[in-house]
Amino acid sequence: MNAVELAVAAAGRAMQSVAGVKITYRRGGQALDLVATVGSTTFEAENLDLEEDGIQEIRTRDYLITDTVRFIAAMGNPQSGDRTEEAASARAAVRVSEVNAPGREPCFSYADPSEQILRIHTKQVGTQS
Repeated sequence: MNAVELAVAAAGRAMQSVAGVKITYRRGGQALDLVATVGSTTFEAENLDLEEDGIQEIRTRDYLITDTVRFIAAMGNPQSGDRTEEAASARAAVRVSEVNAPGREPCFSYADPSEQILRIHTKQVGTQS
């Protein structure tokens, strides 16, 4: 790793230690517990409502994963339809989200040029008690 890649990795780890949340990533019967930093992405998509023309803004809740090697070894690339579960605390309801992005956008991207931080786009689909 070069100096920039080392700095990106250190910044990602620091971000997770300060603002990280515990999530469970699920695909079928597979599950992986992770710590992620919460972010968001705003997409612009063509408004398909027949009564209104124009561009619609869609905002996703993103999970930034710094343990990319472990994630991809266990799950492969994120796929639309995968699920995440996040509990803000032991007593809080669990936020259930589905991995996706609007239109033809990919459901994940990398947050840095050296592809060390994985950004997974999700949409909340429910809660669990």
